[in-house]
Formats: sequence, C-alpha cells, structure tokens
Amino acid sequence: MGSSDTILLLYTSLLNEDDVTYFEEMLRSLSIGGVASSNEEPLPVATVVAAGLNVRNGPGTNYGRIGSVNEGDELIVVGQNSDCDWLLIFTPDGQPGWVSGNPQYTTLDADCGVIAEVDAPAPSSQASGSSGGAARPGRARAATPSRTSWAQS
Repeated sequence: MGSSDTILLLYTSLLNEDDVTYFEEMLRSLSIGGVASSNEEPLPVATVVAAGLNVRNGPGTNYGRIGSVNEGDELIVVGQNSDCDWLLIFTPDGQPGWVSGNPQYTTLDADCGVIAEVDAPAPSSQASGSSGGAARPGRARAATPSRTSWAQS
C-alpha cells in the first residue's frame, strides 16, 4: 500500500442476530468517496475498442498522458465531460484518469445522460507526453470501484 492509501479499521462486537442485521444494513448504506455502494446500480463501463488508448490527467489532449489501456479493457466510468467527449474512468488496475469517449476509441454500456458531468481540472504545467505521478482527475475523489459480473487521443 502507498503512503496516500487510507485504511478503515472497524472493531465491533455483535451480541445477537439483530445486531448483525443492523450492522449489515449500515455497511450497505456506506458510500466511500462518492463511489456507489454495493446495493446501488453498478457503475457504467467503457470498453476500449482501439488497439491502444492514452489515459490522461484531464479531459483533453492538452492534459498530460499518465498511462494507457488496451483493446478489450473494461474501464469503470465515474464521470464525463462535454457530453461524453471525455470519460473519467478507473483502469482495470484501479488507476483514475480520463480517456476519449469517441466511439472510435471506446464504447459505453450506458446512456451518456446517466453519467455525472464532471468539471475539467486546471491543466497541469507538465508536458503532454509527461508521465508524472501527480495526476488526479477532476473533483471526483473515490475509492477504487469494483464491478461484479490507449490510439492517440
């Protein structure tokens, strides 16, 4: 675990079956960092259809490249900018970033209208080809989501 990771430790004594029921209800109601809890609808998924796709630290080619994803990768979508021109995503390995929402690069399993609009962060002073580690997308701050069940841009 990195130095910026947060761990929540919870110790509780459940004395009877009612305590277990109430505790389970409480856990299901939690939303960590704005990510949907397990009793809510699953987050939308974008599937990469290009051979490779850049992941950036903001919604546009003027933002630094922080990684890439490959054809077939499924990306958890937590927000969008400019009517899904850009998608705020988590990569399969849990890294946050932005990818193009252009159908030539990605396909969505949900309508754009159900994905929250996210303001673009201020462009960093890093060069476009930089892979600096300070990249964090928009105002969304979320734990790495889970789901049951990088072409230049």
